[in-house]
Amino acid sequence: MGVGDGVAHGRTYTAEEVARLASNGADLLIVDGLVVDFSAFTHPGGRSVLTRHAGEDVSDMFRGIAGTRSSSHKPMAHMGSDAHAHSAAAFSMLTRLAVGTIDATAASETGAAEDGPFARVRARRAQLAMHAGAEGADTAVDDEKGEGGIRSGLGSTVDTDASSSDLDPSGSEEDEREPGDTSGVDLPGKHHLDTSDTTDFGIDRTRALVHQVGSLGTRYHEWVHTPEVSDAPLRFFENDWAEAATRTPWWLVPCVWLPLAAYTLCLGVHTGINSGFISSLALTFGCDDEGAFGYWFGISIWLLSAMTTWAAGYWFWGVLEYTFHRFAFHAAPCSYWGITAHFLMHGCHHKAPLDGLRLVFPPTASAPIIFGFWKVFRAVVGGYLGCGDAAATLFWSGCLAGYVAYDCTHYFLHHWEFEPRKEGRRGGSLTSAVSQWYTGMLRKARSTHMAHHYDDSDTSFGITSGVFDRVFGTAPKKPKAKTT
Repeated sequence: MGVGDGVAHGRTYTAEEVARLASNGADLLIVDGLVVDFSAFTHPGGRSVLTRHAGEDVSDMFRGIAGTRSSSHKPMAHMGSDAHAHSAAAFSMLTRLAVGTIDATAASETGAAEDGPFARVRARRAQLAMHAGAEGADTAVDDEKGEGGIRSGLGSTVDTDASSSDLDPSGSEEDEREPGDTSGVDLPGKHHLDTSDTTDFGIDRTRALVHQVGSLGTRYHEWVHTPEVSDAPLRFFENDWAEAATRTPWWLVPCVWLPLAAYTLCLGVHTGINSGFISSLALTFGCDDEGAFGYWFGISIWLLSAMTTWAAGYWFWGVLEYTFHRFAFHAAPCSYWGITAHFLMHGCHHKAPLDGLRLVFPPTASAPIIFGFWKVFRAVVGGYLGCGDAAATLFWSGCLAGYVAYDCTHYFLHHWEFEPRKEGRRGGSLTSAVSQWYTGMLRKARSTHMAHHYDDSDTSFGITSGVFDRVFGTAPKKPKAKTT
C-alpha cells in the first residue's frame, strides 16, 4: 500500500478525508495535526502497528495515553494495546514523514460533531484555532526531499498556547484539558515538534560519510543517535568496491560460521575420545576400562561433559555480547579517528537502524577477533585451567554458535513482524502454543531493543538475553501506560 490517489504534499486535509483515503489503501495517520505518510517507513514495532490504525488520530497513543473511544468502526488507538510514549527522536521523525496538516476549522465550519470522551475539548481547540485566524490553521509547507525521507517545515496547525481568556474568561480551559494532554503547558521532558532540519549537523549527505563524521567532535553522539527515517543505506565511501565491502546480507553470517562451529564441535568430541580421557573417566568411576561397560560408560560421561562445556561457551557469548555492546560499541570517542572507527563499528547502525545490509558484522571484519578468541580460549581454558585442547575447542565452538545466534536475532528483531498466530491463542495444538510463546518472547525482545534505539541508548545492551541488563542495572524501566 502507498499514499494512493488524492494525497498531495503540503496541503490541508480534514480528518474525514484522511479516513477516506486510508480506507482506499493510503498509509496515513494523524499526529498532533500533522498528516503522516508511513508508506516508506519501517516502524520499529512492526508495520501492523501502523496499518491497524491507518486513518486515525493517534496523537494520544503516540504519547502513551490509553483509554476508550466508542465512535470508531474498528479498535482505536485509545484502546491502549498499542499506546506507547515515544521518544524525542520519534517526534522529530514526524515532520520528515508529514505530507500535510489537518484543517482544524473544518469541523466547526461544517457543524460536524465528534463523538468520544474528549469531543468537547477537541471542539474547543477548533474554536481557539478559528479565533487565532486562518494563518494559525493553515501552516505554510515547504517540502524538501532528501535521502532520509520527506522533510517538511510543518508545525502544528493549532496554536495550543493561545490564551483562552478571550473565549472563556473563567479560564475553565485548563479544567477541560484531556487527561494526559500537555498542550500549552511547559512540562519537563515534553516533546515539541521541531520544524527545523537539525539532523545533518553540517554533514553533506551527497558525499561519503566516513571522511566527514570525525569532524563532528562532541556533536557526534547527538548526530549518530538521531536515527534516519528511511531504510535507504548510507553512503560510506566514494569507491564502489569499498562501499560494497561494508554491506553484508544477514544469511552470510550463518553460512560462514555455522559450518565451522559444527566442525569444531565434532573435533572437540573426537579429540577427547582419542586422548585417553575415556579410560581415565572409567577408572575414576571404578569401571574396568578394558570392558565394554567401562568403555561406553566413559563415552557417556565424556559426551555429557562435552555438551556442558559447549553450552558454557554458548552462555559465555552473552557475557561478551553485553561487554562489547556496552563498553566498546557505546564508547564516547571525541577524536577524529576514534569517531570514525566507532561509526564504522556500530555508530552507523544507530544512525540508520533500518539499513538491513549493515546489521551483521562482515565475516572479513569479525574473523580476526573470532580466531583471536580461539587462541585465548586454548591458553586459558586448555592451558591455565588445565581442561585440555578438547575442552577449549568445545568452549570456542559454543561461543561461536552464540555469536551466530546473536547476529541473526539482531537482524530479525529489526526486520521481522513476529505477529502472533490466531490459531495459537485458544484451543490450538501444542506446536501452535509453543510457537505463540516463542513469538511472544521475540516481540518482547524487539520492544526492548527498539527502546535502546529510539528511547534510551544507555539501556538494553543485551540482544539475545536480558539477564545481564537486569544484573548490572541497565534494563529499561517500563513506563506505566497513561489511562484516561
